[in-house]
Amino acid sequence: MFKRLRHKLLTDTNKNSLVLLYGTVLSQLLPLLFSPVLARLYTPAEFGAFSLFYGIVAILGNISAGKLDLALYTAGSHKNAVITAASGLTFCVTFSAVVFIACLIAVVFFSTEKLSVSAIVCIPLTVSFLGGANIMVALSNREKKFMIISRAKMILGAVWVLVNILLGFFATGAIGLIFGYCLGQFFSMVYLLHHNKDDLLSINFNSRIFKFNVIRNKNYSLIFLPAHLLNTASASAPAFFLSYLFSLNANGFFFKAARVGESPTNIIRNSLGNIFWQQASHNYITHGNARQTMQHFLLKLLFLGL
Repeated sequence: MFKRLRHKLLTDTNKNSLVLLYGTVLSQLLPLLFSPVLARLYTPAEFGAFSLFYGIVAILGNISAGKLDLALYTAGSHKNAVITAASGLTFCVTFSAVVFIACLIAVVFFSTEKLSVSAIVCIPLTVSFLGGANIMVALSNREKKFMIISRAKMILGAVWVLVNILLGFFATGAIGLIFGYCLGQFFSMVYLLHHNKDDLLSINFNSRIFKFNVIRNKNYSLIFLPAHLLNTASASAPAFFLSYLFSLNANGFFFKAARVGESPTNIIRNSLGNIFWQQASHNYITHGNARQTMQHFLLKLLFLGL
């Protein structure tokens, strides 16, 4: 009986979930553990400015790859998946350049009292890093490189906290929080790129292939992009409303409370979500649907929720 129970518990799905859970917990736990330290280095208003920056980056970063990260999961072969990943990275760089131009216009022609010029300049950089990391996570996930994804999440959390603390001692203000998150995303993306560079360098990628791939996967942008955009915008809405209707100080208190309250949900979502996408992708390619995977994970989520 013990062997049978052990066999059921130690499935590949559960093992992979634990690997991702390990990295996700550490990446979420580090900012929470050091939050008392950060609360003494930064004021609530500075956390409010970071929350505003974080909300903007979350919205733009989620759409920066044109949802080609989702198209990557249903690619019929490894080569097509790598081409889709390269197309997503190219799309992300182009999108970030457009965001950079928009940020320059905002700095020149509009009031930027809520966010400093340095913070606004960090927006397109962070968007490009976040979009690139999302593409690389999808490619690594498809290839079952779960330990790589887990370590990338730990790098994000560690760099984020370390830079926040170091810059906090120099009283840099909100830019210390912003720059820490930007650098964390950068090092996380670089780590993922390093472990997928052989795949990316193995293809002959050019503008014609990029154009063909974007057109072939346009439905992912047309269908998923508006839905994900609205979903992320609704999640980030409190940062905008609290900042402009009340103050950055009120927004900072809300951001710290929300980060603690949402941590359990984020840990489960980020650890099980990657496993779900990998298995759903495999079942869709081999069987034509992912119904069984959906039912299996739905039961797991109900159990975890209870």
